[in-house]
Amino acid sequence: MDVKRFVFNPQHVNTYVVSDETRECVIIDCGCYDEAEQEQLAEYIRTNNLLPRHLLVTHLHLDHIFGNAFVQRTYGIAPEASKEDEYLLELAHYQTLAFCLDDDKLEVVPVGNYLTEHQEITFGNSKLKVLFTPGHSAGGVSFYAEREGLLFSGDTLMREAVGTHRLPKGNKDALRSSIVDTLFALPDDTRVLSGHGEETSIGYEKEHCPAVK
Repeated sequence: MDVKRFVFNPQHVNTYVVSDETRECVIIDCGCYDEAEQEQLAEYIRTNNLLPRHLLVTHLHLDHIFGNAFVQRTYGIAPEASKEDEYLLELAHYQTLAFCLDDDKLEVVPVGNYLTEHQEITFGNSKLKVLFTPGHSAGGVSFYAEREGLLFSGDTLMREAVGTHRLPKGNKDALRSSIVDTLFALPDDTRVLSGHGEETSIGYEKEHCPAVK
């Protein structure tokens, strides 16, 4: 499994393109903010002869969805996210003003497929399992590649950090449970690729995550 990370938009969101030997791929948390960032993503997909099969979203905060409309137009795949996060699409344009971002760059598109807990996302010869990890948002999910020992955790768990629970429908207790009960149940050597910042691991975060101190 090959993973390419891009850092997009003023909120520095990690967007991942995950592919395997079949050249099929998924795009996770597409945060392309402008045409230059859209072209970076498209060029990587084009030059590596990749075929996008899924557009996966860990949660629907605006910084993670800026590129959804572009991907849908270009590759014909709709965003896939938890139904419990759909309320955030109605708030997205208000959030651009709150974060002093360019509202003209945000085109909100509806969720095409709802993700459910323990669902398996397949592409090529690869598989991602959906883990329900709310708290930062009401419907946050993470994507776990068990065979490869990879976790795409969105903003639930980052390097020595967690996403805030103070945004609409965030929940401190749910966030802690998502981390301690769900993510920390994974093997310690699981690589954690989060929505912001650098890579970490489950074992490292058991020692350093502020949510469990």
